[in-house]
Amino acid sequence: MADRFIFNSSLGYCVALAAGRGCAVNKLNNKIKIMPEAILLVSVLAAGFYFTLTLQRNAVWKNDWTRISGDMSKLENCMKANFLNANTLTQKSMHEKNEQQHKEEITKRFEKAISLMPKMALNYYYLASAQNVFKDREAAYSTLAEGMRQNKDAAILPYFRAEIAYNEGKYEEAI
Repeated sequence: MADRFIFNSSLGYCVALAAGRGCAVNKLNNKIKIMPEAILLVSVLAAGFYFTLTLQRNAVWKNDWTRISGDMSKLENCMKANFLNANTLTQKSMHEKNEQQHKEEITKRFEKAISLMPKMALNYYYLASAQNVFKDREAAYSTLAEGMRQNKDAAILPYFRAEIAYNEGKYEEAI
């Protein structure tokens, strides 16, 4: 919902409606002598323009996936947008049981997030987690190793690596 309130056209629509209402009230009270009809007309035109832009944006606000993916073309160099896009697509794919279909896009977005902020351990963790879901254990190990090189203090990365090894029955490696 916050995206709707900060969207400039929604804000413009609200301002135009408030101005139009104010002009209508003033006209009814005959308290102003400047052409209230002209101000009201401009307010109605502005409200119509902003209303149209807001309606167009409603398709993007359908759900989290459409909201995040709909803005990726504008947010290509935003680490958080790439991370959220990849993470949301991973969750959506797991829910729909079609992880392999989105493997390339998920990997691309996580790798972009990592390239934009290599010191954020969660980027490596979630990419490795997605690779684990894809049954690509070697890629997951490689991602975790790179993450541990970049983030020496991030305890979650060696822990997750041990968890993968443990689940594969590689108990010595897990220890």
